Amino acid sequence: MPTQPSARELFGAVADLSPAERRIYLERACPDNPALVAEVISLVEAAAGETGVGMESLIQREAEGVVRDSGSDKPEPSREATSEAAHGQPHIEFSPRGRPQLRAELKRVLRVRLGAIGLVLIGAIGFSIVRSLVLLEEAPAFHGFGVLAILVVGTILARHRNSMTLAQLRVVEYVMVFSVATLLILNQYAHLSQLATQFSGGLLDEQIGLRTAAPFTVLMFAYAMFVPNTWKTAAWVILPILAAPVVAVAVIIAQFPELQTLHLYQKFVEEVLFLGLSAIGALYGTHVINTLTTEAFEARRLGQYSLTERIGEGGMGEVWKARHRLLARPAAIKLIRPDRLGDQDRAVSLLKRFEREAQATATLTSVHTITLYDFGLTDDGVFYYVMELLDGIDLESLVLRFGPLPPARVAYLIEQACESLWEAHEQGLIHRDIKPANLFSCRLGGSVDFVKVLDFGLVKPITDAQATALTREGMVAGTPAFVAPEQALGRAVDARTDIYSLGASAYFLLTGHFVFEGSDLEILADHLKRDPVPPSVRIGMPLNDELEAIVLNCLAKDPQDRPGSADELQGRIGGCRFEPGWGSREARDWWASHMS
Repeated sequence: MPTQPSARELFGAVADLSPAERRIYLERACPDNPALVAEVISLVEAAAGETGVGMESLIQREAEGVVRDSGSDKPEPSREATSEAAHGQPHIEFSPRGRPQLRAELKRVLRVRLGAIGLVLIGAIGFSIVRSLVLLEEAPAFHGFGVLAILVVGTILARHRNSMTLAQLRVVEYVMVFSVATLLILNQYAHLSQLATQFSGGLLDEQIGLRTAAPFTVLMFAYAMFVPNTWKTAAWVILPILAAPVVAVAVIIAQFPELQTLHLYQKFVEEVLFLGLSAIGALYGTHVINTLTTEAFEARRLGQYSLTERIGEGGMGEVWKARHRLLARPAAIKLIRPDRLGDQDRAVSLLKRFEREAQATATLTSVHTITLYDFGLTDDGVFYYVMELLDGIDLESLVLRFGPLPPARVAYLIEQACESLWEAHEQGLIHRDIKPANLFSCRLGGSVDFVKVLDFGLVKPITDAQATALTREGMVAGTPAFVAPEQALGRAVDARTDIYSLGASAYFLLTGHFVFEGSDLEILADHLKRDPVPPSVRIGMPLNDELEAIVLNCLAKDPQDRPGSADELQGRIGGCRFEPGWGSREARDWWASHMS
């Protein structure tokens, strides 16, 4: 009886599979252990960022031996900048954990905000002092002038001393804010004490509550709005401001027991609740503003493009909806953050693949290939490229959501993919990872069901002597359910390798099933030895004979027996006759009823 694979082995086997392939593989590998299936899926999704499971949880599970190979004693990789440009590899830099670019941005923002809040506070306190003098009220206390002087000095330092460090600016921040809070509490305590000594119990009741809380509430919200901070750091300032008036009123009540009434205690509770809710609101505001500020900073580092919404995420990177700041053109930005890639060797390898994908895509001009606008590397090592924003659905999701497609529609979609691949092959490039998830049906202008070929991350030159199906450490490139036999064997590949994968994709579109199913090894072995079950037999109903023959021809074991080029395949599919057919009108009707 074969032993059941461990969670670590399963994780390694399914990490790069699509969700549909991942579940099929796991259910076949451990049919009697659904808990293990769920655990491995959770780990993979956490590592890929596909769910809300935190990476801390994954790391903890790795430490417990679920994923990580405990026998490995490889030292932690260096975070120093690396460059392999001299060897023809992309220039990849890793920023130190402190993220100096973000700290520099924080320092700049803090200087501006301290200057602004300083001017506001100077205006408020200056107005209070002038008002007292003009209306001949009690002379302003000396400490009012002292706080005003502190604010003036702090504002000048923040606005004009560029050499100040972030820590020094924080000191100025605390001195300015707490000096104002001190002034407020001293004035409040003096005023309430005066009322209490005059036995003005009614007046004291009126003063305690919202009136005593209002100035401190304004100060808390002003601090939250103006000073960039995390909510945890802001709490060290906001909570003392909250406590100060509460303590002052409590001291007054304790000093004058003869004034203690039920109404007075009710007003005191009212003040505490109001200040507490104000502090919570101020801290939440700080968190929101800090999040938006950080996202804005991240967006500014991607050239002229501003990130607006994350629209996709997976093991190889994440995709954001973006907008060009000058052209107002919507776009999609695909990026990889080095801190999500594990050790430095793996990060370098993946970033090299990511750059190769961008460079390969940039050379292609077919309307059925995803259009690349720009690509680059940010200062802190985030590699990105900007591509056209597509409105639609990938073909794997299309089948999973709506079921197998009519033969005429499959032909309509595959023909378009052939046009993209034909150009790539003519330029000496093979995709090596054609599958339904990398074929995208979209709206483009007035057209729908318009196919775009995505993800040229495994592209290789046909003339490259190393252009075999093997990646590093002998792993097979591509997705097992769609790899050609020569790809599975690690032999040299050519355009007919993509033809095989396109045939396997058409098989999936027609049947809703992979050509072969099972574990990775079983699938690869079947690609080498077994003949595929005809699609019509697989689904138990007749299909277009011509299209079925073409699909099975694409799945021939020997590349010599397949269509010789994407152009030839496109021509053969175009010669098929379907009843009912599928064209632009049928596509528009379907999209209007299913994708509106």
